[in-house]
Amino acid sequence: TDDEIYEAGIKNRLELMGSSEYFEEDPLPKRKAVPDNFGRRMPINLDDQEMSGEPEEKILNKELVSGAGINIDVSADKKAKRNSSLDIRLKNIDIQQKGTSDFSDGETEENFNDNNYFENRISKNSRRGKRKESSAVKENFESEKLGNFYHERRVPVAKAKEPDYSKVKLSGGIWRYVSIFGFAATLLILSFAAYLFLPRADIKIFPKTKTHSVDAQIKGDPEQASIDLERAVIPARMISLEDQVTNTIDVTGSKSASNQKARGTITIYNEYSSSPQPLIATTRFQSPDGKIFRLTKTVTVPGTNNVSGEIKPGAIEAEVVADGAGEEYNIEPATFTIPGFKDSGSEKYSKFYAKSFRAMIGGGNDGKTSKAISESDISAGKIKALADLNQLLKDRLKEAAKDGEMILDDAISITGATYAISNSEGEMVENFTIVAKASASAVVFSEADLRRVIGKDIAGAEIGSNQINENDLSLQFGKSDVDFAKNTITIRVNASGKIIPKIDIDNLKRGILGKNEEDFASFLSAYPAIVKAEISYWPFFAGSKIPSYESRVSIELDPALTSH
Repeated sequence: TDDEIYEAGIKNRLELMGSSEYFEEDPLPKRKAVPDNFGRRMPINLDDQEMSGEPEEKILNKELVSGAGINIDVSADKKAKRNSSLDIRLKNIDIQQKGTSDFSDGETEENFNDNNYFENRISKNSRRGKRKESSAVKENFESEKLGNFYHERRVPVAKAKEPDYSKVKLSGGIWRYVSIFGFAATLLILSFAAYLFLPRADIKIFPKTKTHSVDAQIKGDPEQASIDLERAVIPARMISLEDQVTNTIDVTGSKSASNQKARGTITIYNEYSSSPQPLIATTRFQSPDGKIFRLTKTVTVPGTNNVSGEIKPGAIEAEVVADGAGEEYNIEPATFTIPGFKDSGSEKYSKFYAKSFRAMIGGGNDGKTSKAISESDISAGKIKALADLNQLLKDRLKEAAKDGEMILDDAISITGATYAISNSEGEMVENFTIVAKASASAVVFSEADLRRVIGKDIAGAEIGSNQINENDLSLQFGKSDVDFAKNTITIRVNASGKIIPKIDIDNLKRGILGKNEEDFASFLSAYPAIVKAEISYWPFFAGSKIPSYESRVSIELDPALTSH
């Protein structure tokens, strides 16, 4: 019908609103029997799909215009771009229908009333909708026309993106609380696991102790292979060695030097031959000033030696005495020749000689006194040499003993002491030497064996089952009897130590498993030998209950902290 065709045209116009084709459309033809006031604005009721016939009404449509479907020249609307907003705004658009005077040439109201008019218009509009909108001039023209409806450029609303939570960064404060919470949670979990699987209890038992002492007599026998606790016999062995000491003794004695001959020591050299040369007593040695000194004893001068290609003379020390008395023989160190070799050739005479490194002393005839070796000097020298030798031998014996072996001072025998004295009594010298030599023997035994035997005696002194810490025994030795012929020793010793009651640790541990501290204290009351106990738990927060597994409980016996 005419109404349906007209309504279809109206719908097509409405669909073209906001596009470029809307402004190119020819005015709608008049429908038949259109009132005189058709050119006036009329409201369009899209719900009823009917046109109101009331005159002088405007068609007012309030449409949501957002992006008209064409590209608006950005350069022509820079101010609108700066002031544009992403918000969608409403525009009041007055759509005015054309009156009769508004029809273009060739269009009449009768053509509008023609039934085929809207069909041709719809077909024409469809074809026009397919035109391309890429022409720059056309778009600029259309933009100017659209400027009457828009005062600012429309910007498409961007579609909201889903937030990417993987890139969200937390503030430092939040991270701090998260870290603290995570650490606390981890600590709590580990603590709970430790409570379930790792608890330990270390228990220290303080038993009653009593100090007791005994006087023991123990025999050491080299024929005993092992300890005999019943007979108190332990193995022993003998150590023997020898050594010597050399001491220089200062002379303290004196005597008159009247008609006394000077004495001294010289060193005789042999550069003549590799063969040794004997020199008899009284052989003469002449000083540079012609004074004669004679050997007091026969000596043999060694021959020359070849040391790494170098010929070294043989040498020996010897004592000489002045040929005459008098103070003038107290000469300073000098070089001496041997007058007896003058007739043997100049070479031998020059290559046998002697030197003194200290002054000759003791010569005089004016009643003065000089130092001379006295009997007391020799006696004191021997005593000192023997004391030094004894200490040396004891040290050597201790070095020869094995680790853990004990040597008592009265178990050492030093025998066969001999002395070699460089000068005789009465000789006028500043000092002399004594060489002391001796052999030593000692019976040694194991200290651990001795303590074991004594510990048994002390532990057995009290009624009941007791034990003792042998390493804590205090020992005081008396005089020992040593038979060096049989290499045996009888040891006398006073020993004291603390007696500790024996406690069955394994049975005690089984009885306290799984008990709390109150039950544990009650359980210990059945052990009169225990004074007190201390428990330490691991970890520290494991509570106050002893674990139920033996492997998680350790018991240590602490002796001798409380004495009763």
